[in-house]
Amino acid sequence: MNSRPDSPSKAIFKKLLKNIPATVGLAVIVLAVFIAVFGVLFIPDHSLNANETATELRKLPSGNSVMFLKPKKAFEVEYSSFFSRLFIGQTPDYLLLPISSYIIKDDLEISYTSFVGGSGHIPLVKFHNSVKKDSLGNWYSVNGDEVSFVTSHNEIMTVSRQELVKRFEETGVMKRTFILGTDSAGRDIFSRLVYGAKVSVSVGFVSVIISLLVGVFIGAVAGYSKGWVDSVLMWFVTVVWSIPGIMIIIAISLALNSKGIWVVFIAVGLTMWVDVARVVRGQFLEAREYLYVDAARALGVSPTRIVLRHILPNISGPIIVMATANFASAILIEAGLSFIGIGVEPPTPSWGAMVREGYNLMSADIVGDSGAFGVLLYPSLCISLLVFAFNLFGNGIRDAIDPKN
Repeated sequence: MNSRPDSPSKAIFKKLLKNIPATVGLAVIVLAVFIAVFGVLFIPDHSLNANETATELRKLPSGNSVMFLKPKKAFEVEYSSFFSRLFIGQTPDYLLLPISSYIIKDDLEISYTSFVGGSGHIPLVKFHNSVKKDSLGNWYSVNGDEVSFVTSHNEIMTVSRQELVKRFEETGVMKRTFILGTDSAGRDIFSRLVYGAKVSVSVGFVSVIISLLVGVFIGAVAGYSKGWVDSVLMWFVTVVWSIPGIMIIIAISLALNSKGIWVVFIAVGLTMWVDVARVVRGQFLEAREYLYVDAARALGVSPTRIVLRHILPNISGPIIVMATANFASAILIEAGLSFIGIGVEPPTPSWGAMVREGYNLMSADIVGDSGAFGVLLYPSLCISLLVFAFNLFGNGIRDAIDPKN
């Protein structure tokens, strides 16, 4: 008995699985999307925009571990919702103080040795809650085994010595390993790379959506209508196509009088629709002559329904290939814009901005510091890997939907 043939989508999926490079590219893309969505929850630096700085740790080589004291801030920090932390992080309620060693003294002062040398003292109560000095200028008072201090809400709190020490050991000290080292401001490169994936993937996704909406609409109207409508629209497409993309992006930035990730979304999306429109127009010019389109017209089907229900589903393959290619282009364009300083604004991490920072460090570094080289190398590898993955996946889709195969 003959088995039931696979549906077109299932057949294409099987072809993709047999294409090893395309499968590898898809796996990298899926991993990048997962990191972009959930990566902020797993990185060491959970602060806003992964921007926790410690200038003592600037250009730290890969793999170094550092001990930190985490004294509470002198004011209450408003905690964000889960979704807010997922997308932008959380303002920490503590300060970071890198140290090499510490001891707890009998007078409830912590004596520490700084990571870069020198020593200091800090009251143990500052690791328990938000505290401030009382009217006499004291941080705390001791009455036997009990310690009293004033909170930021002007309330007097009394706890035992043991509770102070226990809380300090649980939340007041930590050890962090900088897997990829730190940048020129002492920020964790690994955390900023993960956050940069969110920026690159989101810019690529939104830009591709914008380019598809504009390009498919103009291409479909031009290709299906033909005549003077086609001539006018293609004249407009040719004019836009003749202008360098970077000039359009700069013009949009100046027109909006702003920079930032939302301007990048719009600017990049409005520079990539031209190629989509040209491809869609060509496909529509061919598809509108098919017999099923003539049959739909003869039955009185409206042009809008013919375009949306009959022609577009049959030309979706080339559009998907264009979308994957534009996704890779959007990542490169965003990185280039951030590199020259008109893309995502600091302190938001961006792979392009990190490459720029590494380039500046390498240019100013005459001794070949490995920390400076890492700031340049890691984001460059991430950009190359993700763009390469999209190209592999796009080539796989092209081969899978090719009727000759």
